[in-house]
Amino acid sequence: MRVLGILVAAVLIGGACDAARAACKINMLAELPVHMVAGQPRVTVIVNGHEAEAVVSTGAQQSMVRAWAAKRLEVFAFNVDAEMVMRGTTVPARGAELGTIQLGKLTLKRAPIFVAGDDRRDRGEEDMVLGSNFFSEADLEFDLPHNTLRILKPEGCKDDEVLYWGGAYSVVPSKSAAEGQHEPRLDVLINGRKVEALLASASFNSFISASTAQSVGSRPAPGAKVEWDVLRRRPRTFDSVVIDQEALKNVTIDVVEIKQVFDQSATGRRLAAQIRTDSMVLGADFLAAHRLLIANDQHRIYFTYEKGPAFQPSTPDDAGPTKE
Repeated sequence: MRVLGILVAAVLIGGACDAARAACKINMLAELPVHMVAGQPRVTVIVNGHEAEAVVSTGAQQSMVRAWAAKRLEVFAFNVDAEMVMRGTTVPARGAELGTIQLGKLTLKRAPIFVAGDDRRDRGEEDMVLGSNFFSEADLEFDLPHNTLRILKPEGCKDDEVLYWGGAYSVVPSKSAAEGQHEPRLDVLINGRKVEALLASASFNSFISASTAQSVGSRPAPGAKVEWDVLRRRPRTFDSVVIDQEALKNVTIDVVEIKQVFDQSATGRRLAAQIRTDSMVLGADFLAAHRLLIANDQHRIYFTYEKGPAFQPSTPDDAGPTKE
C-alpha cells in the first residue's frame, strides 16, 4: 500500500512543508461548495456579475454557456459557427468570451467559451458547463465526500508532495495530459486486461462499452435492462477491477451500447452525432467514493478511497421498467 510520509501529511494549504520539504507550497485558488443534481456535480459561479449554476465536466473538452442563459449572463457570441455534441445530438455553437467569471475568491477574465444549444430551457437544466479546458492551468481536487471542489496551484512540489491530505493513496498517469489534451484518461485493469478510461465527472455513473465488456469477459448481474434515448445500459459483473493500488473483486458496472443518432442542423444538413465510444468511463459514482486530485502539471491523477461503493450500477428504477 502506498502511503504518504509524515512530512507530506504536514503540508498546509497556502503554507509550506517543514525544512525537509520547504520548497513545496500549495496555493488555494478557489474552494467551492458542490451540490449534486441528477448525479452531476454543480457549483455556483458569478459571470459578469450574475449568479450562474455550472456543471463541472472533466469529460468535456470545451466549456459552454447554454444559449438561453447567455443573454442574462451578458455573454455575447462571435459570428463563428461551430457544432457541439450534447446529450447525443449535434447542436449549433458559437465562440464567445466571458468578461469575468468568479469561482469563490478566484476571478478570471476573458476566458474562452462557447454559446451552444437553443433558447429553450429544459427543467432543472444548468446555466453552463465548465469543461476540462477550463481547469487545465491548475490542479483540480474533487472532494465529493465533503461536497467540495478545490482549484490548487502547487509551487516547487515533487511527486506526492501535492497530495497534502495524507494517508494511503493511488496514483496513475493522466494519459491525455501527456498528449496535450485536456480530458483526463487513465489505464484500468479489468479482469487483468488494460482498458483506457475517461474520467467524466458529469456522467452520473461509471460504465464500460459493450465491445470492451465482451473482450475482457463478464457475467450477468441482477437487475433488468435499462434504456435511455441514446444509451442502452445493462449491469454486468466483472471478476476484478484494479487501478494502481486499489483492487476490487466481483464488481458490477453498467455495460453500455452506443447508438448513432441523427440531428437536423439549421443548414438543413443531416448530421450524424459522433459519440466517442470510450472503452470505459469513470463517473461521479467513482468520484463520490474518493478524494481525487488531477495534477495537471505532473500529468498524474492521485486518489484516496474515502467511503461507500466505488461503482453504482443503474437499476430499473432509474428509467422505469422495461422488457427484455
